[in-house]
Amino acid sequence: MKKKITALLILASMICSMAASCSETGTNTEDTTSSSTTENGETAASAEETKEDYAEYMPTANYNGASFSILNCTNPGWCLTQVDAEESIGEIFNDTIYNRNLKIEELLNVVISTYE
Repeated sequence: MKKKITALLILASMICSMAASCSETGTNTEDTTSSSTTENGETAASAEETKEDYAEYMPTANYNGASFSILNCTNPGWCLTQVDAEESIGEIFNDTIYNRNLKIEELLNVVISTYE
């Protein structure tokens, strides 16, 4: 009997938490994003929103060309685990990784290498 009551209490608390998480409590309907309208009537985000310089958040250090090695999985299964790109080839994901690593190498004076 105690197990049934406990199970019912847990079920009731789960249902209450689901109902509370789906409720709309915010009354702020003001648009806080800054955007501009083009001649075609399309809305374009400002340059400050779309591009952020992460270098200002990076530590300032000089590692004198030290090698930073990363072990990379060769059989990722269901997820993509690419941490290094040899060159910029025109694909967004690959080029983002390449540019990130290039910025890190220049900023910290390191050489990023991977092992598979």
